[in-house]
Amino acid sequence: METARLILRPYTPEDFAALHRIFSDPETMRYYPAPCSEEKTRQWIQRNIRRYQEDGFGLWAMVLKETGQLIGDCGITLQPIHGQMLPEIGYHLHPDFQGKGYATEAARYCVQLAFDHFHFPAVYCYMKHTNWPSMGVAGRLGMVLTDIYPDPVNQFTRVFRLQKETIATTAMLANEARSLALLPLHGFVDGKDSTLQPLVQHFRRWDVQKADRLWCAAFVYHACITAGFQIPFSPDECTVGSLACVPAWEELAKKDPRIGYHMPDGFDPLPGDIVLYDHVFCNQPHDHIGIVIENHPCHILAAEGNIENSNTSGLILRQKDRHIRCYIRLPENYCWFA
Repeated sequence: METARLILRPYTPEDFAALHRIFSDPETMRYYPAPCSEEKTRQWIQRNIRRYQEDGFGLWAMVLKETGQLIGDCGITLQPIHGQMLPEIGYHLHPDFQGKGYATEAARYCVQLAFDHFHFPAVYCYMKHTNWPSMGVAGRLGMVLTDIYPDPVNQFTRVFRLQKETIATTAMLANEARSLALLPLHGFVDGKDSTLQPLVQHFRRWDVQKADRLWCAAFVYHACITAGFQIPFSPDECTVGSLACVPAWEELAKKDPRIGYHMPDGFDPLPGDIVLYDHVFCNQPHDHIGIVIENHPCHILAAEGNIENSNTSGLILRQKDRHIRCYIRLPENYCWFA
């Protein structure tokens, strides 16, 4: 099995020395209880050889095409995730080769294999709640955060999922956005604690303090994810930042031909269209964002986070001839990975 730069092949007992150099490295294993002993490394190889025989898949040795060097592993295994045995995309990579895209390249191949060859309806990644590199790989695969649960080993475990097929429509997005707006969600207002944790948990190293009064785009992202659209928090197309910032939404829409990007003049928006605004808060372009709930001749009703800089979500009427920069329409069942 080959990707552009890598070969993924079954382990053999002869891989022990190369693999143990990786699994005994404290940096490689910093999100595990401890580095592996020689015996545990041998058990790792034997366990995956059994998986090949019993399941038809497992973790495969990750080898550089150019040099033939074993630099880690990647593959599909069945793992106990919050009480269920689920197909998980896992990888381990020596620190010398991290940050070069190898893990994402190998994992993307394994996702496609899981869908097209083994016919799993969904695949998962799970990791310790502080394992930011693995969360980044999951995000680049198009996975979305679906669960966080207490774990005696990891303290908390984060679960990411990617479905092969989704059922997501703009009507579903409009309904979800309306519900979120009317909760309402809010930051730190009137002496009350923030309720923004469900929104900020999608984004690496973000918390409710940092998000306070800066969460309108995170509101839109959370509505999209809960409506069933599969969009990573930071798609490859977005060079200006993650989808917690408004300009990234415009960049994604312009670069992905599947997404509709529409100027406001003469365009008739539908419920569930995403609307970007100019000069609403700080006299700058794309400084706010929302989701269309209703379309009327001269105005739209939109669901927004941090509505009118109130630090609270809500519904608001917006005139069609003022402040609207563009509309974005996600296609039905949009999956960034597909």
